[in-house]
Amino acid sequence: MTLPAFQEVVLKAFLTPAVRFCLKHNIGIRSFFELTKQCFVHECAEEQQKQGQTVTASSLTVATGLNRREVTRITKGDSKVVEDSYLPRRILNRWEQTKQFTTKGGRPKVLTFEGEESEFSRLVRSVSQDVRPAALLAELERSSLVEFTPRGVKPLRVDQSVASDPNKILEVLAADSTRLIRAVEENAYLSQAPRNAHYITEFDNISRAKIPEIKTKLIALVSRFHQDVRKYLSRYDKDINKLPAEKGGCTVSVTTFSLATTPEDLPDPQK
Repeated sequence: MTLPAFQEVVLKAFLTPAVRFCLKHNIGIRSFFELTKQCFVHECAEEQQKQGQTVTASSLTVATGLNRREVTRITKGDSKVVEDSYLPRRILNRWEQTKQFTTKGGRPKVLTFEGEESEFSRLVRSVSQDVRPAALLAELERSSLVEFTPRGVKPLRVDQSVASDPNKILEVLAADSTRLIRAVEENAYLSQAPRNAHYITEFDNISRAKIPEIKTKLIALVSRFHQDVRKYLSRYDKDINKLPAEKGGCTVSVTTFSLATTPEDLPDPQK
């Protein structure tokens, strides 16, 4: 079946950065195909579950276009355990936004962490009773989201925690890409207001000598912007505020990035 022209254009735009990444990191077409098949099966199964359908090899075969043997192979080999990936983020949000765990200036406190009655243990128990504080602290340390000092443990900003680890930067890229595509898709196909924020500011004849200064300034501007966003969203977060009459569980994401290039940095997107 031939794809409509606009779908072909959009898919090429999505795939081109992924292919460029593969070529840069010596990932061949066979690995790319295999991962694509896995994504088709896993995403299709998730979508069918959301819609209340019974997920079977036959339903996945029909929806994805893969043969039944491929679908069965992929589903039987999927033994990955789904973890509560949101808990560390909830802990850090509470640490940054709750008076009990911040200084008079509004910065996260350095917390004691040894023992069940430590400040960090109280922080964890204020969000969840289902995880041991020591296990949560180990996960935060593994993810480079906290730093130990002679006085205790303190959180690292996201830009600090990922800056030294290329793998973490790429994990952030994957999550950001997913969110961006979904936000744009909703704006394109869902008519109800309000829409998702989606803005770009671009100047295309900037002085090369000023690029380092501009990059530094933009980081400072964006950092202040996100401080304001966190302060605003924290008013409505049920982990931080007691809002018993209101149903929670919703996620709001605000992502920003900047890119400064010279004309020879990137290939022509029209080619």
